[in-house]
Amino acid sequence: GAEGSAPNINGFVLVRVKLSLLPFERILYVKVHRAKKGDDLPGDRTLFVANAEMGEQELQRVFATFGEVERINLQMGDDKQPGIRAHVIFSSKSSIKAVLSHTGVVKEADTSVSEGSELRSWVDGHRSKLVPDSELQAKVDAYMQYFDERTEAEKRARKDRTVDEDGFEVVTYKKKAAPAPTGEEIPPKKKKKELQDFYSFQVREKKREALVSLRNKFEADKKRVEAMKANRQFKPF
Repeated sequence: GAEGSAPNINGFVLVRVKLSLLPFERILYVKVHRAKKGDDLPGDRTLFVANAEMGEQELQRVFATFGEVERINLQMGDDKQPGIRAHVIFSSKSSIKAVLSHTGVVKEADTSVSEGSELRSWVDGHRSKLVPDSELQAKVDAYMQYFDERTEAEKRARKDRTVDEDGFEVVTYKKKAAPAPTGEEIPPKKKKKELQDFYSFQVREKKREALVSLRNKFEADKKRVEAMKANRQFKPF
């Protein structure tokens, strides 16, 4: 907007609000309500408020700084228009002008918050979930102690590692210790039985050895027959 006037975005005037129960400011988007047919809201005294994420009592105290508030209508958002909206109806037209021309931070006209207000319930519920400082500190100290111990253990483990000249870790195997004697005789382990004719080369080797054996026997028998002939001991009939 122009210098000295309230900020304006898409026809909405930005109103900065500081509530007593919250440590931060909220932004309300306001503009003059446009009355429609069948609308019972007075157009010249009604302010449309978007982003009204606070209770009716809080809105009442905020806008009471600009004049008497006749009533407030809150509307919950939907999928098309999310968020909470409100119509603030003032008793005087001048209150509308005062809101639209305000440039500073708006504070509540009455800072005494009743126990039944929506904002009070929200703040009390939030504070009830906070962890006490002493309990939080104890949890942090316990975790840091665990972290330090784990870090030291990892450093010792890295120090005990054996590294070769190329910088690679040498993995060693430790043989398991023999079991302690119990007085009972431990039976010897059974030798694994070799499978016969399991592989094809074993079958071929076995056939070749049988053939060589038959040839040797045939040659031996042939020589024996020749010797018997020479000694005239061979009588085939």
